[in-house]
Amino acid sequence: MLLIILTIFIIIWYIIRKIKNKKENYSSYKKITITPTRSVWMNLKLNTYHKNSLHHELGTILAEIYPIRKVNISKNTYKSLQNTNKYINHLSLVDDTNYSHYIEKNTNNNIRFISSLGIEYFTLIVKSSSSFKNWFNLKGSKIGVFSKSDASYKTLKKILVSFDIQSVIIHNIPITKEGILKAFQQNKIDAFFIITSHPNKNLHYINNIMKLRFIGINGLNKDKLKLIFPYFTFNKMDLSYYGKILDSSVETIETRINLICHKNSNRQEICKLLETIFSNFIHFKIYGCTEYRLAMRPFNPSYIYLNYPFYKLHIGAKDYYHKIGLITDKNINSCKFKVGIGKCTKKVNHFRLL
Repeated sequence: MLLIILTIFIIIWYIIRKIKNKKENYSSYKKITITPTRSVWMNLKLNTYHKNSLHHELGTILAEIYPIRKVNISKNTYKSLQNTNKYINHLSLVDDTNYSHYIEKNTNNNIRFISSLGIEYFTLIVKSSSSFKNWFNLKGSKIGVFSKSDASYKTLKKILVSFDIQSVIIHNIPITKEGILKAFQQNKIDAFFIITSHPNKNLHYINNIMKLRFIGINGLNKDKLKLIFPYFTFNKMDLSYYGKILDSSVETIETRINLICHKNSNRQEICKLLETIFSNFIHFKIYGCTEYRLAMRPFNPSYIYLNYPFYKLHIGAKDYYHKIGLITDKNINSCKFKVGIGKCTKKVNHFRLL
């Protein structure tokens, strides 16, 4: 009898504690998202990419959990980088390719890293009925991209030059599903290259009308690719959403969608913003349409942190890293982003840090 009473007491205590924790978390959430400082509420803007991209969907969700005055759709991510470099109140969601290219060309830039929020993949598509099965089959072909300012153009050009693949790049394909489909149907292009998340609504639409083959990095030497893109990682993109295709999982290279700000953005506010992202990690993964949730499924907490060695961390983000114990006080490169202040051998538990 005593054991039963004790068990009931423990259960009641546990429920009360969970309710209390929820109230505390909600109170903290409201403090960050409802009562920000005046400077943020009045001025903060977020630049994203075209409306059907994961960039823009992530920006829309971020604006729902943090007080961003306006979400802008930029012409391209390079324009977003220029705005963030110029204006203190401009945040931007940008791809790795344009981000790294911009800071390499502009060494005295004002751009600082806050967090990564999504994943994209190198994606090469052809008609399934074509004879193209790998990159070297594409010699002498016409490969389409959206524009020269798009990350896909820079990446494609680097691959073609590095592997001596003589192909023509068609760089004026409209950023619409109809534009890509029409270019294929009118034989303006033999293939199309894009850096995108999966599933991609435009590619799904095209595949329903004209069956596609996803090539990934087939035919390209992985060791050489690693030299060309040393900070990107190999992974498989899940293509099962597109229905009956030749391969439901294709190996390729993944990149990240990064949230950036100006170096003089308010230190406390950037720390609050990063805390909000950590606190709402699950919200980022499961909120949104089916395609969004599937695109976010492989995204885990380890992706949030600074990964590219040439990106500079904003001081407010660094404050948060210190707050959660991710950065040590040891002045050793191998310890820079490790947990704890002792020996730098402890593995980061990304899930525990949420």
